[in-house]
Amino acid sequence: MHGANLGVSAEAYVRAEGFPPLPLGEDHALVAALDRRGHRVLRTSDCPVATSGRL
Repeated sequence: MHGANLGVSAEAYVRAEGFPPLPLGEDHALVAALDRRGHRVLRTSDCPVATSGRL
């Protein structure tokens, strides 16, 4: 799971308090917050996304 292939409703995003201000791993932190708040999180390899690394 990476931020490039996340799909989150606005309501869930607000309830999870959005992306935390982290230098890296903010996508994982957002998903962890969604999990903690009981939102349904689907993890699948059915929709691969190619991304480039950060500079």
